[in-house]
Amino acid sequence: MAESVLILFVHDGPWQAAVGQGGEIAWLHPEAADDSPGAQAKVIKQALDETHDQIETVVLALPTAWVLCANVPAGDLPRRQRHQTLAYRLEESVPIAAESYVADFIEHTHEALGVCVALERVQPICQALQAVDLPVQMICPTALLAAQHAYRTLPDETNLLLWRNGAWVEAVACEKRLPIRWCRLPAVLPEALPEVNDLEHQLAMAFGDQFNRVHTIELDEADVTDAEQGLPEAAACEATLLASGNEQPWFNLARETLTPTDWQDRLQRPMQLAMASIALFMLICCGVFLWRHHTWQAVASDQRALQTRLFAELFPDQTAPPSIRRRLMSEYEQLKAITGTTDLPQHTPTLTLIHDTLASLPNDKRFRLEEMRFTPTQVRLDGMVRRHGDADALAQALRREVHLIVDAPHTQKQRDGVAFNLHAWLSPLNQGGKR
Repeated sequence: MAESVLILFVHDGPWQAAVGQGGEIAWLHPEAADDSPGAQAKVIKQALDETHDQIETVVLALPTAWVLCANVPAGDLPRRQRHQTLAYRLEESVPIAAESYVADFIEHTHEALGVCVALERVQPICQALQAVDLPVQMICPTALLAAQHAYRTLPDETNLLLWRNGAWVEAVACEKRLPIRWCRLPAVLPEALPEVNDLEHQLAMAFGDQFNRVHTIELDEADVTDAEQGLPEAAACEATLLASGNEQPWFNLARETLTPTDWQDRLQRPMQLAMASIALFMLICCGVFLWRHHTWQAVASDQRALQTRLFAELFPDQTAPPSIRRRLMSEYEQLKAITGTTDLPQHTPTLTLIHDTLASLPNDKRFRLEEMRFTPTQVRLDGMVRRHGDADALAQALRREVHLIVDAPHTQKQRDGVAFNLHAWLSPLNQGGKR
């Protein structure tokens, strides 16, 4: 179903309202008790409720008399806070302060066309519409909406549009179908000013002579007196097209100061950042998992190469099978059946052997270790004790606690005690660590 658009043509007096849907424009004729924004907003809301129109977009169309425009230099502006800088530059060309208006711009090569409206004009209207649950999404000059609609059907080479609307002429100069100049000229000036009474002379003063591909839209008196014809009709059609498509109006003066967004709109930016953070986190996790996968693949390849080399040493005349570990386990089971041994020899980590050796030394004997040598299967301790019998006690502790095969210690009497040397081997029954 096509989106329904409410277009409000606001004035100092009664407003005009139209509802656009699917290319069709239906005009409303509400009659408010007074011309205040609150009263007119309530009457329009009641009219919409009676017609059961579900409005998705509200467009505020402004009269040209409310809008100020000027061209400002833009070639030397930084990218950051560009819109705010342009707004302050526009202040030099309009009679109100930058804090008192909202503005929008279309930038060209070295300058920008700026359009603004005073806050005191539109803020009460937006607040009144917000109070009746009709938040405003677009605020556009009526003349520029109509001109944007007219340019849809004009040839590409047309660079100046003149729209005669009663006593005024809306003149919009474009480049690549984007406005670069806009002014409102009187169709007829008083006879006291004969030198500027000619419209062509006024256009030359406003635009120069480079805009020479002109298209003129004439409205007769009947069209001018009908509020639903001319500029409002074209503006309503364009607003409907913009709301239902992906295009944007040339100028949209709706800012947060005028159109407060609901909580979903306020959370949209944080939610986008959160989703981007989650996506980045998942990408990082995938990268980490992929790195770990390659790391473990490398470890597995190294282990496979080690198994292949070991198998070649044990069985030099045989080709390594697909499962080397299973083959070695089979050979071990055969060896166990022949020898009757039930324990599988295991490799003892050197750190484990160091820990078990030092932990087994007796606490009630005084000794000094001067040198220790460890291999996966052998231990050698050199040091000093007080008596020859203390060296035997150390050897006995290693035999009892670590189950090492310990030779009788070599001892030698010295001036400050007895030097000893202990040489031990790891018992096959205890390979794999102390139990």
